[in-house]
Amino acid sequence: MGTGYSVDLTGQKFGYLTVESFSGRRNGHAEWNCVCDCGNRVTVRQIHLKSGHTKTCGKGHQADLVSPNTIEKIQNRKVSKRSKSGKTGVTWNVALEKWNARIFVKGRNIFLGTYTDVNDAIKARKDAELKYFGHVEEEATE
Repeated sequence: MGTGYSVDLTGQKFGYLTVESFSGRRNGHAEWNCVCDCGNRVTVRQIHLKSGHTKTCGKGHQADLVSPNTIEKIQNRKVSKRSKSGKTGVTWNVALEKWNARIFVKGRNIFLGTYTDVNDAIKARKDAELKYFGHVEEEATE
């Protein structure tokens, strides 16, 4: 007798959801039992997990945080060789002769401010990383 699914998704992570077990087929679609990072349990169609359509339990938690998959991509990003500050998101504004701090979150480029001291700009960036990512990103070097 078959399993009812072609690929075992058990243990895989999709956004905030971790697949626990196969639920069965409903209307011809494979469905999986998942647990959200917040602890809620949901049943989700396989196609919705794999396409990225469903990433959370839907309770609206952690609305300001980015997904764990995005955080992993950010952690693997390296500081540009052209960086004068040594910190992603902190750039020198030639016209103002000051440092700008920015962070890119959920498709939005958020301006954090203009600073005379580079350390103040870096602190603003790190504070924003804590707010939006839940932790400060360590910069990868080449």
